[in-house]
Amino acid sequence: MIFQKQEGDECQLAVIAMLSNKPLPELRQLVLTTFGKSWLEMAKNHNISEASGKLCQILGLPRLTHHVVDNTLLMPDHSKTKYYGKKEEPDLSGRGQISISAGLRPNGHAMAFENGKVFDGNADGPMPWREWRKAMSKNYDYRNVEIVRID
Repeated sequence: MIFQKQEGDECQLAVIAMLSNKPLPELRQLVLTTFGKSWLEMAKNHNISEASGKLCQILGLPRLTHHVVDNTLLMPDHSKTKYYGKKEEPDLSGRGQISISAGLRPNGHAMAFENGKVFDGNADGPMPWREWRKAMSKNYDYRNVEIVRID
């Protein structure tokens, strides 16, 4: 996986770019072409969950987020999803997405992971979970950690 730096509220888009091995600028253009607006425009209105699902479908990735389509809640594969508390160390074997949140708030933060390393688009590069917690978790008010493993 190649680390990619996000701009603004592009954490979910950066995760999709890293997991699909597509350059982030290419995905920005795909979003603009597919949805008629930029990712950052959609993020202002919290409209990125459905866009994330559609992008994952286009790129052949499994669903990474929860979203509603035609009044149906679509969720990631529960057999590949695990939840952890803030002080627990998650199993980051394989590849997938880490989501952190402070409960039922509409926003949180998403990061990719691969073979024990966190790929946070707001960081300077990949690092192990403990190092990420020490360096970056002060930037986020979170209580919950959700891991969606894709392989």
